Amino acid sequence: MKRNLTAALTAILILALFLSIGCGRGAATPSPTAALTPVTTPLLSPMETSGILPGGSPSTSPGGSPGGSPGTSPESVGEMIEGFLEGGIVDPLNAPEVVDAVKAEYPDAKIQDIKYAMHNGRQVYEVTLEGKTEKVYVGADKKIIKDTNG
Repeated sequence: MKRNLTAALTAILILALFLSIGCGRGAATPSPTAALTPVTTPLLSPMETSGILPGGSPSTSPGGSPGGSPGTSPESVGEMIEGFLEGGIVDPLNAPEVVDAVKAEYPDAKIQDIKYAMHNGRQVYEVTLEGKTEKVYVGADKKIIKDTNG
């Protein structure tokens, strides 16, 4: 009888020990967590995005503004393009005046793509034509930019 009592007490102690260890490993009821709310960030204006370098820091030149050439700002060399984001792709359907300007200058050309770009310190549309290696630049005023500075 003494032996059965010892065995029963030992079993109860082992069971109690096992249950106390098990509670710390996922057996506990999870505590409520804070409700997740969406994080919103303010949209950057075209001026703020045009001067951001790949590392995320804005480039500012002496006497200039972010993204411009030294001593110049997009305002001083021409108009700004609404929604400009350097390297961004432009849907030709959303830029019919650019397409018209290119077609007027190159009537037989087919437009391969249009992107936002900086050219000689100003915001432009960079147009790639099928079969041509040189780019065609169209200013914010929707006129072809003709220059020899490439």
